[in-house]
Amino acid sequence: MIKRLLTIIVACVLVLSLFASCAIKPAEVTEPTDTVTEVPATAVPTAVPTEVITQAPTDVPTQAPTKEPKPTMDVGDLDAIILDLEEAPYTPQACNPEMEDLWLTIVTDIGDNWIIFNFDEPFKTADYPYIAFKYRMGYGQSVRNTNHFYSITNGSGGPSPTEGMWSDITWISDLDWHTGILDLANQFPAAEGEWTAIRFPTVDTKEGDYAIAWIGAFKSEDDIAKYDAAFNAQYGDQLVKAEEPPEEEKEEVVPDLEDEFDETVLDFEDFDDLDPMSPGIFDMYNFSVGANQSKMVDVDGNIVGNISFDALYYDGIIKSGVGYTATFKFKNGGATTNFGGFVFNWGNERNTSRDLFENNGLEGDGMGSLTGNSGCGVFFMGAGKVKVYIPIWDIEKNKKSYISVTLETEIDFNAAFVDFKVEDNGTDTVTVYVNDAVLFMVKYSDPGVINKALGYNEKYYRSVQITDASGTELASSTSSLFSIYKSFAWAGRAHAIFVDDIQIKNKK
Repeated sequence: MIKRLLTIIVACVLVLSLFASCAIKPAEVTEPTDTVTEVPATAVPTAVPTEVITQAPTDVPTQAPTKEPKPTMDVGDLDAIILDLEEAPYTPQACNPEMEDLWLTIVTDIGDNWIIFNFDEPFKTADYPYIAFKYRMGYGQSVRNTNHFYSITNGSGGPSPTEGMWSDITWISDLDWHTGILDLANQFPAAEGEWTAIRFPTVDTKEGDYAIAWIGAFKSEDDIAKYDAAFNAQYGDQLVKAEEPPEEEKEEVVPDLEDEFDETVLDFEDFDDLDPMSPGIFDMYNFSVGANQSKMVDVDGNIVGNISFDALYYDGIIKSGVGYTATFKFKNGGATTNFGGFVFNWGNERNTSRDLFENNGLEGDGMGSLTGNSGCGVFFMGAGKVKVYIPIWDIEKNKKSYISVTLETEIDFNAAFVDFKVEDNGTDTVTVYVNDAVLFMVKYSDPGVINKALGYNEKYYRSVQITDASGTELASSTSSLFSIYKSFAWAGRAHAIFVDDIQIKNKK
């Protein structure tokens, strides 16, 4: 029975093969394009369908609109290497570049954000000593001091944090167009070999933007001016300013709030020497990981918290109007140019992970490396030197800035633990004491939303004064970012501090 079935199947296959050999082969059969396929004389012509199809084929590609070419610029005999931005000669990192009609807009995303521009041909610094570009900052944007230009060459490589391989310019953020110039020999003396690319910084704010109209390598500053003049003559009427946000009131954002502080004491005595700090191990306090270097240490028989490149903070934000007294013992880990100290009354605006160890962009690494996007920071700079600062929104310059005062004291914060007390009366004054003596005061008033402050939608005490013990004003602002809500934190950036016996009591 099986043999008969096999015989029938084989016969059917042979018949089908015979019919297939008589069929017309489709034109797209995978044969060489110069081969002619002959149609057998016995082939039956394809029948014409009786129903006329009026619908247009759906697989026909839509014709893209023709883009008018840019007018040709007359730059004479100028010798320069100009990048064609429409050809996308760039590599973005945590940013989104998009070519507009005339310029490249670069929008910042989350993360370590920058963009590399690649040159069409490598060149030596001696041949083209300048890189220049035309840029326009978006409203309220700035470039943090830790986000630099980096050289990329086929000699010394890059991008590299090596001294002489990176540099900066003074960015102008007045919404208009400006020319940025990099003097390669003076600003990048360690860049050896030929330039193949350069890494640009991008702006700080997530979804913030800036625009670039042209980039090139030039032989002289006169050539830069000549090219820019030709560009302006051709396209100047299209180089519009960046726009300010609308004038309508912001919608206030209120974070999740608690009615008062928990008065739990944190004294670290439940831990052993060199136990690492980690999130979730403290009652009512949280640990925010930076470089994860913080630990508990034994100092003169007491276990204390040693914080470095991380942050420890009260795990909650307290509603406006609450008064409190925070007490703790403090010792500085030594003189440094990077922030180490404490921050109080900071908001929740962009600190979604409460990342107070991060540089807030107000000063660069090695220049202060300030932390905290709002509130008041107390930065221990040496044996008796303390910098007090409050972030503000500079209305005239459309960017975040800060006010500060540096206090010289006779107290050696590096030598031994001192007693700190921070007392907020809940209505208009915070007083900071060290060993029961007033170190400084912050007087605050005028709660409200700062409409033009990008990224800040909570309420702040907009009017603040930093004063000495007698009430004499040392610094002030009417557009400060001193939160109406209550909070407390200790933090360090490559700067060790020691804290112990932390307690925050509510003022009844």
